[in-house]
Amino acid sequence: MIVRKATQADIPKLMPFARAFHDKGVFNDKSFNEHGAMSYLNSLMNNAHTRVFVHEKGVIGVALEQGEMNSGTVLRERFFMAHDRTGAPLLNAFEAWGKELRVDKLALSMIVDDGEIPEKLHDYYVGLGYTLVEAVYVKDVS
Repeated sequence: MIVRKATQADIPKLMPFARAFHDKGVFNDKSFNEHGAMSYLNSLMNNAHTRVFVHEKGVIGVALEQGEMNSGTVLRERFFMAHDRTGAPLLNAFEAWGKELRVDKLALSMIVDDGEIPEKLHDYYVGLGYTLVEAVYVKDVS
């Protein structure tokens, strides 16, 4: 499966991924904003510190960040979605860019169903050398 850096021409094809990511994410109770998603993808594609990688069945968006309270750097996944268990090539592109940038850490997040971390995905990431160090709790106050 060929992974490449996404371009603006890919944005319309990425909308189904963006919608699916939205529908599982923290704001799934809000309306999907296609214009906002397109704008966000465009901004990631036009910044030296961010990148979007694609193949025909998936997408990963990543951002280079400076540590908030230290001198470290992290390449952080912002969204990651692939169909039919085809995420490994995208993950490889993410890790390769991190190595190219010489970051200190790579960070992945995952959306959980019903508050449960998918065990197979957790085990896969741990098998690749990742460690679970953060969890996010969300409370609706609207």
